[in-house]
Amino acid sequence: MNKKIYYLHIEGMDLAGKSTIADIISRQSGLRWKIYNNCLSQNNVIQQFIKQIRDSRIYDDEIYGYLYYVTLFADIKCFKLKENVIQDSMLLLRSINYHREKNNNDLVQLFKKLVIKHPVPSVSVYLTTNMDSRKKRLLNRIEGNPKQLTKNDMLILKNPAKFEKRDNGLKELSQKYFNSIILDTSDMNEVETANYVMNLCNIRRKTE
Repeated sequence: MNKKIYYLHIEGMDLAGKSTIADIISRQSGLRWKIYNNCLSQNNVIQQFIKQIRDSRIYDDEIYGYLYYVTLFADIKCFKLKENVIQDSMLLLRSINYHREKNNNDLVQLFKKLVIKHPVPSVSVYLTTNMDSRKKRLLNRIEGNPKQLTKNDMLILKNPAKFEKRDNGLKELSQKYFNSIILDTSDMNEVETANYVMNLCNIRRKTE
């Protein structure tokens, strides 16, 4: 009998709790998981190269966009689902959303052409929460781990309208291309959220 392999996609803006939920699922399910962040692998050398040069600001966002396109193209060509995977956000969705905002239309069209080639998750969940909850999480991050702060994080305080626009855009793309289930975690803690996602996937917890 063939063992079921899970390919779970968890999407959402920063401070939605994606990485925390992925970590809880990997620990509580009793299954072995690979957790991929943005890319479809853990060792894409093109992505590693981008990380090395990104802070130097040698190129503009459009050039980096083309490098990320090559990153994703290589990932798709090499991707094989041989084990349980949690996809913590997708480079495809984030790139379309970002370059659509910047009016880099050529890049948007290039990434859209990869949609039909992209691996399709068995379950896709989009995590969102209200701005009050995001602000509380942001303040906790500032106090506990300020090195993890991103520009998107700070938009919550500096330009919440822009943050919400990005959130809505990413949510719309996630639903459009991967039929994502929208989960508002405003009144849920991390364990409750992880349990909800596991129930969607029919994944039993270790204690059951």
